[in-house]
Amino acid sequence: MTAPTDVDELDLSDQELLTVLKNHGIDRRTLMKLFGVGAGVAALGGSAAGSSSRGNRIDEVYGASYDAELDTVPSGIVDHEVGMHVHPGDGAHEGFPPTQGEGEGEDGDQGDEDGENGEDGDQGEDGENGEDAVPEFFFDPVGLHVNLGDVVAFTTHGTGLHTITSFHPKWNEPPVLTFPDRVPTDYGFSSPPIATDDTWLYRFTTKGVYDLLCLPHVSFGMVMRIVVFDPEEDDVSEERFSEPAPDSEAPLPGAAATVLGDDALDPENVVDVGEVAWSALSLGSTESDDS
Repeated sequence: MTAPTDVDELDLSDQELLTVLKNHGIDRRTLMKLFGVGAGVAALGGSAAGSSSRGNRIDEVYGASYDAELDTVPSGIVDHEVGMHVHPGDGAHEGFPPTQGEGEGEDGDQGDEDGENGEDGDQGEDGENGEDAVPEFFFDPVGLHVNLGDVVAFTTHGTGLHTITSFHPKWNEPPVLTFPDRVPTDYGFSSPPIATDDTWLYRFTTKGVYDLLCLPHVSFGMVMRIVVFDPEEDDVSEERFSEPAPDSEAPLPGAAATVLGDDALDPENVVDVGEVAWSALSLGSTESDDS
């Protein structure tokens, strides 16, 4: 039987050890079995008690979801947090999302994936014809800069079911759903539906620009942008950090195109400011110009 390796022999700093553990999904209990108690263990923080028995494994396609009543997100694994919200009535952006008939896709197509009458049918939330204010469905922050290997926790606040889904043809279901490829990975990834107070984790392991959506609410503009960028190694002018180009065969829904096209979500700005709040966007701040 091979003798256990001493942590000191790895010649890693606590931060480097933590990165290795996070990238390979090794929890504290497994670490103690492999190496014994060493200086690097303290980098994890807390103990294995109360953590999910599955450890810290995060799937590259389906991430890791945590039920608020049954699971505890492992301590020390999360680097950033994003909330998923629904604000009925007066939200941060008057007139957004647009009511029926107002939104068009990138190339002039109807911005609503489900037809002419909005995602939930003809009836609007507050009126007979869907012409009254539609709730705001949004991620907050809506723009986020992360480092390679960082883990982001997405949590549903308030009522509603949401997903965190990459813009990728993997999720196409023509003619209803046709998505462009707007992530740097070769594969698409998605959470299951995330209910109130539940959390989904995803680790970003490829540099570039990620445009993400909520499947039930993408037609209402529930999208966000994450930029995986190392300020010490990377140049934001590199092609991989550019805003994804429009796809004429799979245009973004109108409201989604409006959000992702906001100047505040330019990848360079996202890197500069670190986080872009939903309220920082300029959606609905100007009237449409028919002249």
